[in-house]
Amino acid sequence: MRKICESELKVLTVLWENGRMKAADIARQLKEDVGWSKNTTYTVIDRCVKKQLISRMDPGYICAPAFSKRRASENSMRELLENYFDGSAVRFFLTFLNISGATRAEAKEMRRILKNRMERE
Repeated sequence: MRKICESELKVLTVLWENGRMKAADIARQLKEDVGWSKNTTYTVIDRCVKKQLISRMDPGYICAPAFSKRRASENSMRELLENYFDGSAVRFFLTFLNISGATRAEAKEMRRILKNRMERE
């Protein structure tokens, strides 16, 4: 999967939330959400199509995401882990805890999740 820039992520997010949409409807949504012009939205859509992040079907200029939000999130996390933490989940987790401002309840929930994960292995 290719790297997704912030503007492409905005288009993908609209599609993940709404499913297949006409490009004109995406443009209306992004004008409302972030103030983009129709031309800006169409430029980003074209870039997404070229990068195979979305598919576009004619007639009607119908757009659909090429993959799920979960798959994109997992890919981004993998890249983050490799590029900034040398593949170390422990270093990633420690940094996350330091910057996240996680509440005590959230920390307990993370501990429970880790414990359950370890018991399955």
